[in-house]
Amino acid sequence: MSGFKRLVGEVHRRSLWQILGIYLAGSWIALQVVEQISEAMQMPEWVRPLAIILFIVGLPIVLATAFVQEGIGSRDVDETAPGDAPAPLPSADPEGATRLLTWRNALAGGVIAFAALGVTAVGWVVFGPGPGTLVGGDGSGSIGPSVAVLPFENLNAGDENQVFTEGIHQDVISQLQTVGDLRVIGRQSVLEYREGAADPGTVGRELSVGTVVTASVQRSGDRVRVSAALIDVDSEEQLWAEQYDRTLTDVFEIQSDIAGQIVAALASNLTLPARPGSDRPTESFEAYEHYLRGSQLMGLAEERLERTAVDVARDELENAIELDPAFAEAQALLAIAYDRLSGGAQFDVAFGEALGGTGRAGEVEAARPGFLREQARRAAERALELDPELADAHFALWSIDERVGRDGLPHLERAMELQPGNALFVAEMADAQLARGAWGKARDLAVRATTLNPRSAAAHLLLGQITRFTREFEEAELALDTAARLASGDPLGYANIMRERLWLELALGGGVEGAKRVFDAEQLRGVAGPDQFRIRFTDSPEVLVGGEYDDLILSFRPDATDVLLRCTCYYQKAMMYRASGEMDRARIYFDSLISERAENAPSFTNRVEQASWLTLQARDLARAGRDESARERLAESLRITADTTLLDRRRLTDIRRFRAMAYAELGDADRAIEELEHLLSVPSAITPYTLRDRQAWLPLRGDPAFEAFVEAQVAAAEAAAPR
Repeated sequence: MSGFKRLVGEVHRRSLWQILGIYLAGSWIALQVVEQISEAMQMPEWVRPLAIILFIVGLPIVLATAFVQEGIGSRDVDETAPGDAPAPLPSADPEGATRLLTWRNALAGGVIAFAALGVTAVGWVVFGPGPGTLVGGDGSGSIGPSVAVLPFENLNAGDENQVFTEGIHQDVISQLQTVGDLRVIGRQSVLEYREGAADPGTVGRELSVGTVVTASVQRSGDRVRVSAALIDVDSEEQLWAEQYDRTLTDVFEIQSDIAGQIVAALASNLTLPARPGSDRPTESFEAYEHYLRGSQLMGLAEERLERTAVDVARDELENAIELDPAFAEAQALLAIAYDRLSGGAQFDVAFGEALGGTGRAGEVEAARPGFLREQARRAAERALELDPELADAHFALWSIDERVGRDGLPHLERAMELQPGNALFVAEMADAQLARGAWGKARDLAVRATTLNPRSAAAHLLLGQITRFTREFEEAELALDTAARLASGDPLGYANIMRERLWLELALGGGVEGAKRVFDAEQLRGVAGPDQFRIRFTDSPEVLVGGEYDDLILSFRPDATDVLLRCTCYYQKAMMYRASGEMDRARIYFDSLISERAENAPSFTNRVEQASWLTLQARDLARAGRDESARERLAESLRITADTTLLDRRRLTDIRRFRAMAYAELGDADRAIEELEHLLSVPSAITPYTLRDRQAWLPLRGDPAFEAFVEAQVAAAEAAAPR
């Protein structure tokens, strides 16, 4: 026991408790610095664990040093008589102890440890992929084989052979995307190199790949000649080259052989998965050409947001299937086309009306979302009957199931197993993770999608949407600016990006004036006219107030046959009059909106849709002054959403936002604030600035509790990141 007391006494005498506290506090601060730097530079996951290991290793060294080092300070001077020489330190090996375990040596050891960490991290930046670049198939930043397949050169005069040439190019990319450890740049991101102006080194640097594929195609009668080469970016040496001179019916074998040779040349551990029976998807070459045209159009719709291309793609794919009903790939892609049309059918009608025409989707009664979804499911199931291992068919069923509230995740997971390098599948998995509340996974997958297809406007738009909700605003701005730059001139697709930019401006605190400046600046780009943009902002009337708005509403023709268009007109008119203080006129339009929605209530396919509808009804009934009915709808919505484990997490966040609005309209500030506090603590569209500026919270303005809540939230936001 006396030995233990002596040990405790030594601990106190040598101030080990203070040293331990200082070391732990300093380590925690240093770890926060490492955390911020590694996240900002997107360093790999091992950087932070390495720092923790170094701190753990350093702890016993510092404590041991403090224990054996009594110090050469005031204690030695005080205990030594004047004029006497200081007594030597008692130690079994005093010279060795004072020589090795000193504060100077401990400090040097810490410097060396941090230097090792710094050199490792800098080495990763310089010799690895660098900050902001993820090149691993899993988005972890690991380095692996990577390739960009440049557009194949069409050696035939004229454009009649271009579709065929581009089709071979796309099929080679699709086959390479089945290799899990190979990063393959998506087709949209290599199209700008179609003219062949860039050398392999430039392409490699711009797309962050180690190899590129170049090829040419020449067609003569029923013969085709394909010359292909795989080039190392650094040395610009050919790793593999081959020339094929075959009949047109052999084109599928050529594509498979090119993909296989590329994989074999890149790494011995890479293998192209075998797909028995898939080398010749159709016996009809004419059907194949229709399929190629449809595939290219769908690519424009998915990656550059040219939504109007889907309709034409559907025609091409239907022609292909008419020529060969057993063409599984065409059936699967047709299912995706029908699904995309079902998702935007109602809004596309409204958009077409605003442009002065009805558009194809508005001309036939059969083109309702439900009918289109049924057509999509029929085509997808037929494709799986023909080929159970077809990735596009599983992908189509995932999307169809998700639209109707079923769990389609197993289909998406299977699609990614079959084609792990497909950027579209990766982006959809990000969306699936959003629905399940896994925001971190969703963001990582969205980053990976932009890495696989860096020239895809849709991928950058998705990243912008996610980071806006997670309040990573700088990244959101960059992603949306990139999406706008990459998007085509299709007004319908570009307007989606425009809406996100406006919402971001409001979230950042730019207010109504800031949003209007963004809006006006986009008009100068000439991508689309004011009406084409404004119809996209049915839920952001802050940007749409003003004298010209009455004329715009009249141009929407409220007597149009489309229900959504009429509701848009009623909602915007009501919100405009509300913003200008004309509540009596606003209630007239709110009543019209409620009546229209009641007569044309949708058929709900899941609890989330029903709860969303009821909560929105509650909000609008309260805005119309019908408080009792509003409370009834709100209570019913709360009953449906009581078990939140069964709900889409992202949609549940939207429901809680609508619920907060309903409480605000009913004058229940406490409940509204309770919902808003939750929404500010999780990823959502709510920010302190939107609470300050959005018209949705107008009924709470002047309420002391709400004003104090908003003032505190804005002050905290300004202190954290002043605008």
